[in-house]
Amino acid sequence: MISNPFNVIPFYTMLYLVGRVFLPLEVPAFDPKHLEMRELIATGWDFFAIMCVGGVVLGIPSFFASYFLTRKGIIAYRHRKALRLLHRRKTR
Repeated sequence: MISNPFNVIPFYTMLYLVGRVFLPLEVPAFDPKHLEMRELIATGWDFFAIMCVGGVVLGIPSFFASYFLTRKGIIAYRHRKALRLLHRRKTR
């Protein structure tokens, strides 16, 4: 996933919430005002671990979905390109 200034708050909030489900440690609540990596790590390694677990849990399904969609698109593109090349050769 790519984060930018427009989606970093919802993205990090989602990582935190999903991470808390899979790694229920006692950590301070997520505060979107403190998003710098230094501040996140200063909150504690447990908080950082929750964010990492949330990233892995959300990242693995996203990887598979994007891989298969991209693969399908590339195969379709190559098929159309091969058909165009065959059509050009036949018209010569």
